[in-house]
Amino acid sequence: MQIVYKTVQSNKKPLELDISSSPDIVYIRRNIKEITTKDSEGNESILFEYQEAQLNKNEYAAAEDDLLIAKINGEDNSKEYEEYKTKLNTGIEFTNGHFYKPKWISIYSDIIKDFKDVLELYKLAGGDISGYLTIKTNIYDATGKVENAEEMSIKEIIELYLFLYMKKEQYFNEYKKAAAGIK
Repeated sequence: MQIVYKTVQSNKKPLELDISSSPDIVYIRRNIKEITTKDSEGNESILFEYQEAQLNKNEYAAAEDDLLIAKINGEDNSKEYEEYKTKLNTGIEFTNGHFYKPKWISIYSDIIKDFKDVLELYKLAGGDISGYLTIKTNIYDATGKVENAEEMSIKEIIELYLFLYMKKEQYFNEYKKAAAGIK
């Protein structure tokens, strides 16, 4: 379920999660910022500006587990974090002209680890691994289409992993700066 937020203001600091002020609605709030405003006479007042989603109790019950799991996994409920996750799920052009998603680095890491483990074991058993280093396997791009599968050696998979890992780290740093209000 996609949670939709809108920007609102209040003169009272809101709770991030409000399940009790309404019998039918649960309010989920994020990016709560205190702002100072001046009226036409120059008098200052404090307002709170934030993004708010309103879910009925059934919608909240359906989303509650996902929200809790996200919090346990260190994910926050900010617009900046959503943008970070979107970037991780967006294909980036690699040197072969195909697009791959940074969120897939764990898949490539598993392939690399499995390959390394098998080759080390084969070497321990007295085998010559040099011939296996040139074996290629199909790696699918962001489209997932068979015609866009690219045969890659373990070296090329490592290069793809490193490329996407650096992008993921770049995006993470951009997210942290944006969340801290640094441009």
